[in-house]
Amino acid sequence: MAQRLGGRLEALADDSRFVRLGAGVDASGRLDPERIRRAVAAIEDLNHRAATLSNRPVLAVATSAVRDASNGAELLDRIRERTGIAVQVLTGDEEAALTFRGATLEIPEKRSTLVCDLGGGSAELISGHAKRITWQESLPLGAGRLTERFVRHDPPGREEVTALSDAIRSLLRPLPKEAWDLLLLTGGTSSHVARMVGKRGDTVEVTSRELLRAQALVHTTPAAELVRMYGMTPERASVLAAGVTALVAVWEWASVPVIRITKHGLREGVILAQEDRELR
Repeated sequence: MAQRLGGRLEALADDSRFVRLGAGVDASGRLDPERIRRAVAAIEDLNHRAATLSNRPVLAVATSAVRDASNGAELLDRIRERTGIAVQVLTGDEEAALTFRGATLEIPEKRSTLVCDLGGGSAELISGHAKRITWQESLPLGAGRLTERFVRHDPPGREEVTALSDAIRSLLRPLPKEAWDLLLLTGGTSSHVARMVGKRGDTVEVTSRELLRAQALVHTTPAAELVRMYGMTPERASVLAAGVTALVAVWEWASVPVIRITKHGLREGVILAQEDRELR
């Protein structure tokens, strides 16, 4: 929940739940019943909290996991029955546009920026200049999806990392490249990279050395140890090796001199669109 103050947003409340809704969708094409239950419970909880803070209607959106699942409507029906919220399923183009808008909220208009929003099922890559999108692409590079496809050990073995990296690079290779000023990383994996390298704040700059250090850490440290060291959830820790590998591959492919990690992204884009009555 946030309020708009000129050209920025001031957070009034910030909360989230990590339920890995897309777990198993890549293999089965369906949302798992237990994941549906967790997602509905999380939305009930967050909806209740929102009601204690404001009487404004809640706007909820769904992304790749629900788009890709054959039983996505089942989740939407359950949420509507339990909370009265009609979740809007975003298209890939809508998700990219809203993510870019939110992520670049505090970036100067003159910057040429590549935004990478890496979620559980997909990664949205959005290129823009002067706040206008020049191209966008949704790739199956989510941390959960990549983990299910390539990672069998904790921490992953060398052959797993090699196969994972090769697959990511093959998907990135055909994309158009530009002379970007800034690589802007957003999403849960990115936020945890910032935590692991000791950076705090809504938007922080990280060096290539710090990014590579985070990758080396998740490639050699068991998930349970990451939980102990950084206070993350076990489910988040279990998908970080694949997620950070994807972020590093994007940085290597893009050859961008400046890397920033931001907590701003889709949520902020949705809030701005709601404020401007583009989403209801």
